[in-house]
Parts: sequence; C-alpha cells; structure tokens
Amino acid sequence: MIEIESIHRFATPSHLASYFGLHPVMKESGDKQFAYRMSKKGRSGMRALLYMCAQTSVLHDEHLKNIYHRHRSKGKNHKQAIGVIMHKMLRMIWGVLTQYTALQCNNR
Repeated sequence: MIEIESIHRFATPSHLASYFGLHPVMKESGDKQFAYRMSKKGRSGMRALLYMCAQTSVLHDEHLKNIYHRHRSKGKNHKQAIGVIMHKMLRMIWGVLTQYTALQCNNR
C-alpha cells in the first residue's frame, strides 16, 4: 500500500504493472528489433519484492504453480515465466484493492 498510495491512481491492472516496470517493451538497436523484454523503468524495489514473492508462490500456491508450468511448457524460460507470475500477482493485488475500496465506499 505504501508503494501504491491509492489504487484509484490506476485505471486498469496494466497501468499498475507499468508503474512498477512489468510491461513489455521491444528491445531495439538502431533499425533492428530483437525481442520483447520486461521494461524495468518502474520501481526496482517493488519489482524485486514481487520477484521473490513469485518465486515462493510457484513452489507453494497451486494456481500460480499451474500458470508457471503452462508457460514453461509453451517455451518460456524460468525468468519469463516468473515475469508472468509477477504480472498475475499485480493483477490480483489490483483486484483485491479495488474491491476493498468499493466495499468501503458502499458501507459509508
């Protein structure tokens, strides 16, 4: 919550992911385009925390473990699949916080 401040700043989960640098960007050099990679333009401390949480969740959470293995079977390497889990975790955080604030507004 300290890093996010107010969830209302982010209209969609994608905006939240971009804020923390988890959105894909094209790796380019001159006029050549190579591949997509994680942006890393956001807050590095939060990204490091999400990375460690994603590593742990792949070991202990069945839902996220299944997502991880599905992406690994599609040909993604370990770090790419962990990036998918990090993005999924941010979408889950966004959903929980938006529902929580909506419930708070309705109870007033």
